[in-house]
Amino acid sequence: MISYICYIKKFFSIFLLSVYLISSTELNQFMKFPLFVKHFIEHKSKDAQLTLAEFIEMHYANADVKDADYDEDMKLPFKTHNTCVGITSISFIPNSFEDLLVKPILSEENSYSNYQEKFLTYSVLSSIWQPPKNC
Repeated sequence: MISYICYIKKFFSIFLLSVYLISSTELNQFMKFPLFVKHFIEHKSKDAQLTLAEFIEMHYANADVKDADYDEDMKLPFKTHNTCVGITSISFIPNSFEDLLVKPILSEENSYSNYQEKFLTYSVLSSIWQPPKNC
């Protein structure tokens, strides 16, 4: 029973991570990989000497040429960026900037300092490292 719960937790964690990465990063471009393969096969049928490196250079290294299959070229992975990342922010706008200023309270009645210097001797600080003593 416990291993079944662990399996469900692991699956759910991987699922949520996958949904987040695909929806908010460019990893969704990998879902277009079948289009890449299909387009390569189309080019390979037209030119049997075409290699994968030449295909990648043609579609990714060179500038986009508006040829007969331009629309198909733009459907390839990492040709366009269609990820919309939403950023949520909370803003606080004060009524006036005087509310943000830290104003010191100066008064003759409060002319003392709350700082207390406590000097601890070396023997007090080192006594913690001594073995316990029988009283």
